[in-house]
Amino acid sequence: MKTIITTIFCLFLAYMPTQAQTFKYTTDQHITDVFSDQGFVYYDINMVTPEPETITFRWQLISNGLPSNWNYSLCDHGNCYVGIASSGTMHTISKSEMEEGVEGYFKFNINPKSYGGGIVQIYVYDKDNYNRGDTVSINVYNRDLVNVELLDGKEISAYPNPVDDLLNIAFEFGGDKNLKLFNSSGELVSEMQSIAQSLQINTQEFESGIYYLIVQTEEGVRSQMVSILH
Repeated sequence: MKTIITTIFCLFLAYMPTQAQTFKYTTDQHITDVFSDQGFVYYDINMVTPEPETITFRWQLISNGLPSNWNYSLCDHGNCYVGIASSGTMHTISKSEMEEGVEGYFKFNINPKSYGGGIVQIYVYDKDNYNRGDTVSINVYNRDLVNVELLDGKEISAYPNPVDDLLNIAFEFGGDKNLKLFNSSGELVSEMQSIAQSLQINTQEFESGIYYLIVQTEEGVRSQMVSILH
């Protein structure tokens, strides 16, 4: 069993309010997480307002793409749910409590039962103002796609990430490369050979979700997580 305290990133969806970030998170704004064990993993996401105030955080589930055979639960400030409920209301945090360090939070507890992964998206907002909110997204992937040693170093750039239509891939190394793109079920959806320093993959034909890019060279294998979101 291990504890992973991760970061989150905000995605502003077309059908959600479009605005600047309205809540202050205690960590960075981007996460794609890959793990390779089958025990429980934990994700802590904390949030406060830019300045201390009395607030009640509410939330609603936008989408849950985790595999159906995984076990998982969600806790927020004051409640715990088996699975991920469609909505919830956290306990009210007073201004004085926030000044003392009390924060709203999500705690995701996940026990993956198979390889693969998915995206969970939750809209968090002020109980008194639905338009004052942010969309929290976490991408998780349980990996065992290839039985090879992955090389260290950020030698692949895949952008934009998440991607809608065209994924740009740039390499800090030359030579022959075999590229394979796997979906969240571990199925190979694209494969190509290249000696170029950069290339593009059209992702319009792929479903939204988490994908895993594996680049094999004579030196070994590099990897990169990619999120496709249409």
